[in-house]
Amino acid sequence: MMDAEGLRRRFTKHDVVELLKITPSKAYAIIRQLQKDGKIELLYGGKYSKYRVVKQ
Repeated sequence: MMDAEGLRRRFTKHDVVELLKITPSKAYAIIRQLQKDGKIELLYGGKYSKYRVVKQ
């Protein structure tokens, strides 16, 4: 299981689901909104998409 500290590196939708205890569709919606807001970025896409928090 990943903790909040681990999310500073790379994370997947599955990590968000486990950490927040939400459905995959809700995790996807949150990830999309964070991307739109410029808070996270997609490292690479596909079945196992990875994201990271953008340093501000």
